[in-house]
Amino acid sequence: MVTAGNADHMYYLVAGAWADFSPLTIFHTDGSFVQTARIIIGFNQRLLLLNTVEQSADGTTIQQFVNRCRYSFAGSPFAVNAWLEPNNTNGGESWGGGGFVDATTAEAIIGVEFIKNHLIVFFESSTWEIVDTGNPNDPFLWQRLNVELGSESTFSTVAFDKVALATGGTGIHACNGSNVERIDNKIPDKIFGINDSSTGVARIWGIRDYFTEMVYWCMPVNSQPSNQPYPSSVLIYNYKNNSWALNDDCITAFGYFQQQLALQLQFWDIELQESHWELGGGDVAGNVRQVIAGNQQGFVYLVQSDVSVNCSARQITNIVITAGGNGATFTVIDHMLGVGNYISLIGIVGITNMNGNIYSVVTTPTANTFTIQNTNLPLTLWTGVYQGGGTLAFTSNIQVVSKQWNPYVTQDRNIFLSKIDFSVKSTESGQVTVDYLVGSGEQLQINQARQSGTLIGTGVLETFPYPSVPSETGQDRLWHPVYFQGDAQCIQIVINMTDVQIRNPDISEEDIQIEAMTLYTMPTSSRLT
Repeated sequence: MVTAGNADHMYYLVAGAWADFSPLTIFHTDGSFVQTARIIIGFNQRLLLLNTVEQSADGTTIQQFVNRCRYSFAGSPFAVNAWLEPNNTNGGESWGGGGFVDATTAEAIIGVEFIKNHLIVFFESSTWEIVDTGNPNDPFLWQRLNVELGSESTFSTVAFDKVALATGGTGIHACNGSNVERIDNKIPDKIFGINDSSTGVARIWGIRDYFTEMVYWCMPVNSQPSNQPYPSSVLIYNYKNNSWALNDDCITAFGYFQQQLALQLQFWDIELQESHWELGGGDVAGNVRQVIAGNQQGFVYLVQSDVSVNCSARQITNIVITAGGNGATFTVIDHMLGVGNYISLIGIVGITNMNGNIYSVVTTPTANTFTIQNTNLPLTLWTGVYQGGGTLAFTSNIQVVSKQWNPYVTQDRNIFLSKIDFSVKSTESGQVTVDYLVGSGEQLQINQARQSGTLIGTGVLETFPYPSVPSETGQDRLWHPVYFQGDAQCIQIVINMTDVQIRNPDISEEDIQIEAMTLYTMPTSSRLT
């Protein structure tokens, strides 16, 4: 049982204004109507309301039917008899073909998606199809497709031509109209890291990017602070090569945007060579479907695959300088930051020496405040009083962990790794650090080698042309080595940026692309040790 205050009415747009649709859904002679529904969707000339909240005319009875599909007759859903059940009248009009059908389950309807002309309905822990019977007096029936895989997030469904994807309590599922199965077997535990508090699963939103051939799901994770409920990560699925990745950024909704006109060079006030646009590319053409994202503060921006930094889309309400100009307390509503996160700052008016720099978050006293320290070198004190205009962007660190490699395991031999040649896209000043683990241990070896005096390299992989190799200048792709000294039953590499690297915008804002690797190895001991 629900109350009137817990369910908003449904509205529709007419003549540029919103009108209340709920009173038009009268389905009984006594004036009972549908107050609201989780999902509204059109199907075979009828309007369907799924997971409904229904109210008597006098408001004394309000009840939710979580497994219900209520449908209009085949025609305008605004007609006075569009929603009437059999043997009922409204405004002098009798039944015209409306009604409802309940699924034989106590689970709630969560999401829907089309596969061609099949309407797939995801319940909490099962998947069904609404089947069109072709009988105008009894037009729909429920058909169960799977009894254990469903969806927990209404907006997580993503449509493909042959399947529909959705996130459920046990994994990310694909339904082809007759069968449902998990597709996230490469990351089987990731779905269990979703933060269920503060309606976390309801905050998941999915979308398909046709340009990059990927699917994005924004989701809250268990590692984020409990007082910050919004999604802090974006799960990425490359459906062309069946690979997965996780990005750190706060996005609460996705959508599509099609600009009506292409950008015209005569109105372009930036030199083409200084922009991110490609002449004649899909990003500047008119009517290209682009993915847009929005966050908890109301910022809306394009998701562009060729931009290597996050959007500066969190407004800074206030900054108070502390500790003699070396510290500062920021007020940013629902900042969604954790201790150790990195942020870049732009647009700050009134305070000197802050803009264009990257800082690490030191503390997060509340969901709306955090502190930073001025540790960038050369050290320049912050001065002035904040006057507004500032925004911040989350600065993401690369975190790539390989499998545990040993090509000699069938020979019962250890592996010695001496060098890896990396094929990288050429940049102006980019670099990352390539560290490694030996055996099944968790100690990164560069620091261990430095302490023991056996370090034979820094582990830094530069993605810019070596000044001492003139032939690399002008090349789009470079081959650069990183040296190791690992001997174990297996070797695992870890690629990321150090604190010094990520604080330098010239390094951390570069587009790092690793296209290939060549490992130089040899077998060592005669048994795995």
